[in-house]
Amino acid sequence: MASNSNILHLIFILLPLLCTFPGSSESHSSSKQNLLVLQVQKDSSTGLHWAYFHKRTPLVQLPVLIDLNGKFLWLNCDTNYSSSTYEAPFCHSTQCSIADAHYCRTCSSASGPGCHNNTCALISLNPVTRQTGIGELAQDVLAINQVTATRARSHAFKSKLGPLITVPQFLFACAPSFLLQNQNGLPKNLRGVAGLGPSPIALPTQLASHFGLQSKFFICLSSYPYANSTGTVLFGDLPNNLLPGFDVSRDLVDTPLIITPLGEYFIKLTSIKVNKLSVPVSLSPISKHTLGEAMITDSFLPKSVVFFLSSIGAGALKYPKMHSFGYRANALLTFAVIILALMCAMASLSDNLSSPSPSAQVQVLKINWFQKQPNGNEEVGMTLNVSSDLQSLFTWNTKQVFVFLAAEYETLKNSLNQISLWDGIIPSKEHAKFSIHTSNKYRFIDQGSNLRGKEFNLTLHWHVMPKTGKMFANKLVMPGYRLPEEYK
Repeated sequence: MASNSNILHLIFILLPLLCTFPGSSESHSSSKQNLLVLQVQKDSSTGLHWAYFHKRTPLVQLPVLIDLNGKFLWLNCDTNYSSSTYEAPFCHSTQCSIADAHYCRTCSSASGPGCHNNTCALISLNPVTRQTGIGELAQDVLAINQVTATRARSHAFKSKLGPLITVPQFLFACAPSFLLQNQNGLPKNLRGVAGLGPSPIALPTQLASHFGLQSKFFICLSSYPYANSTGTVLFGDLPNNLLPGFDVSRDLVDTPLIITPLGEYFIKLTSIKVNKLSVPVSLSPISKHTLGEAMITDSFLPKSVVFFLSSIGAGALKYPKMHSFGYRANALLTFAVIILALMCAMASLSDNLSSPSPSAQVQVLKINWFQKQPNGNEEVGMTLNVSSDLQSLFTWNTKQVFVFLAAEYETLKNSLNQISLWDGIIPSKEHAKFSIHTSNKYRFIDQGSNLRGKEFNLTLHWHVMPKTGKMFANKLVMPGYRLPEEYK
């Protein structure tokens, strides 16, 4: 049961008796079985499990990591991917709907596997490095071995590795190569990751759909620590007489399997014991999830645990781990950024609570010149006295205020002509009340002969630049100014 001794270390462990299939077996008759097998190897340096996948046309063996919670098979197509049957379904196609891929992608590089325009985008995850990358939904040939049962002279059934059978249009993702560039913590020479999770295009789901198998699979992994120890993943209906003297329906006991809302596998435990001593572990985060069934046994092999998974797939136990320094630093930084963002938002909103009341007055003291240029344009030079009180624009969140004075008037051609005469930057509230005597800083030129006797407004514009938040602007219009009727 789930409270067996050493259960934490034996979830996917089985002695080689069940984990290997001979390449051939003497037989007198054969019977068809709805069972497929993927042979798995354990990497001695990382403890991770991987398998050779037969892909492409012609078939090529590719080493791929096994990920129980992965959503689909993804491969690195950037390096030497050559296949005559490779296809990339168009965006919004039936294949994209099945894969739940609703985003279209384009590729700026040369067209080839993993790089086509108007195809569906899938986000691939490296479960070890936690890196993600956007790749292309693709389909190509996948081949997998059958398991065949033969009747020996003793009239007992034995199992052996059968021939390869193919899925012509197996859906997978062509992921970017950088997901496998960092080989730290990974078996060497990997070409991708195979997901066994409960998703529409995961390996078990597609095999069950294509071959009409029952939607369940069986995982058998060796407990031996030596390099390349073998195991198997079986897909389909596991027969009761898989091995002589072993009845699956009789010798297996079941325990609930749970899928979380995030689509991850858990096992609900009532207790954990190591060497007959209870381990004080809080199980409340696991027990709140529901749904799912699995079968678990410790009956006829003293150090083995077998998962026999129903329609929702395979499962894995997760137990509390100490967070690393990097994880804690990342959590602290994320919390600090969130607090900073909230403070910035509050600072910006506080500006809406103020009610500024700026004032300004501008006098045209003298028209220095008013003349017509050789090109036909008119130009005015004037002396101004600008007095303003903009102190009410400043709050504790104000960094500075940009202000400029513009002459504005109408002509037959343009409903608004605006010419900047003077500007300045007010760095603080102490400098926001001022009176200056100046000539126009920028030339007052009209394109045409429209200025003689023209009435115009002088408008003081300002832009308040906050320390954080949105910049806002306003103006104060002062009408009643008129230019001379004659040039001077």
